[in-house]
Amino acid sequence: LVGGATVLLLASQRVDMAGGGCLAVMVMGLTLREGVLSRMPAEAGSVAEADCVLRAGWASFGAPVIFGLLGASMDTSLLSAPLVAGSFVVIVCGLAGRAVACWLCVRSHGWSAAEQLFGVVTWCPKATVQAALSSVALDYVAEHLAGLPEYGAEMERAEALLTCAVLSIMVTAPLFAAVIAKVGQWVLDGERHQLELLQAEAAAGAGVAGCKSRRERR
Repeated sequence: LVGGATVLLLASQRVDMAGGGCLAVMVMGLTLREGVLSRMPAEAGSVAEADCVLRAGWASFGAPVIFGLLGASMDTSLLSAPLVAGSFVVIVCGLAGRAVACWLCVRSHGWSAAEQLFGVVTWCPKATVQAALSSVALDYVAEHLAGLPEYGAEMERAEALLTCAVLSIMVTAPLFAAVIAKVGQWVLDGERHQLELLQAEAAAGAGVAGCKSRRERR
């Protein structure tokens, strides 16, 4: 899987379609999950073992590398108040759109209000995709437009995209990580309390039914 993803990414860059490579990797993973892994017997532990290995590799190597490269590619001297303010407006509008879209998706599936709120909150953090794609415009301008009259203007736009992506990570990732921990605990505690009430009601109902059956036999 990792080898196939690497080949797709490198091949897409060779044909000048880097964004298509990212999409191809996601489609490949989805196809494998739905077409192959879902049909494997439950006792085959290879899927879980591979998942653990990939998670450990991402946590110890992939995430530090991608976020480190993202931070290194950002030039803080180009930051300005209008750019930062505009980035925050874009981030807020994007979060509002994601929240509404998530709520519309889950409201028809019988979720409780607390579960819907938790689903909306979990959709708000933005990090991995932004880190992976934020420098694409900057790399394209540097490689293909160097020396052309429009280079300066396009580089400014690419820097604005990169700044917006970095700010979205800095603002949403730690903030909503804390919110998810609090809201998740509240939702899970509420679900656990409801389950305990249902179990108690079921036990009480079973006890009443048992008493009635003994009285009838007498």
